[in-house]
Amino acid sequence: MTAPAHGQEVVPKFRGPATTAPLGVELSERETPVHPDTRRRAPAAHVTLDAVAREAGVSLATASRALNGTTRVRDDLRGRVRAAADLLGYIPNAHAQALASAEGNRTVGLICHDVGDPYFAGIAGGVMRAAAEQDLLVMLASTFREPAREIAYVSMLRAQRARAILLIGSGFQDRAWERAMDAELEPYVRAGGRVAVVSRHRSMRVDTIQPENRAGAAALAASLVALGHRDFAVLSGPPELTTVADRLAGFREGL
Repeated sequence: MTAPAHGQEVVPKFRGPATTAPLGVELSERETPVHPDTRRRAPAAHVTLDAVAREAGVSLATASRALNGTTRVRDDLRGRVRAAADLLGYIPNAHAQALASAEGNRTVGLICHDVGDPYFAGIAGGVMRAAAEQDLLVMLASTFREPAREIAYVSMLRAQRARAILLIGSGFQDRAWERAMDAELEPYVRAGGRVAVVSRHRSMRVDTIQPENRAGAAALAASLVALGHRDFAVLSGPPELTTVADRLAGFREGL
């Protein structure tokens, strides 16, 4: 290359398109290819399943089945759908999946009178520990001993397709309530839902953990009589609760 004369301006000449990198960017970074499998777009505010289906080049029904884990989808299509979902940052709608299949729902409903009561809190804690071991989510509700509220909560859990419903605490001495509760639980169980109750009468025709309220109260009364006591006063809960009625009846039987 010939050195320029003194005072002569040197104008660089480029061959072909410019290949210089922007300031602060190395050429090696620009020339490194991006593997398609490592790409991930910044997720939009809300990515729909329809967008995933379009990206994967499949129908909406196929995309839904692929992400729900059904076996009725070819492996290559399932891979395309999952890759598209990952690329777009798609997050499945757990509620929609629950409505599509109760078997896939990981929710358990627990309804008690008042979770602030140590008795109910202890049971709820045990249920939550057991549920955590099975990767289940527990939805907890307190009825505050309102029969109508309890039935409403059961109806809500049915609508959410909860896998199981647990009713903790006494039932009510109310035939209208019993009929309304049966009307909620019977179709739920028939559809595959599981129900278990604590301190409820076996007339509900579901799995029951039944403390011996009547027999225990009778044994208590008999023991007090054997000790020479003759006059008794009983401090009980609300008379409409079945546990209260059972204990009072048992105590009278033991006298």
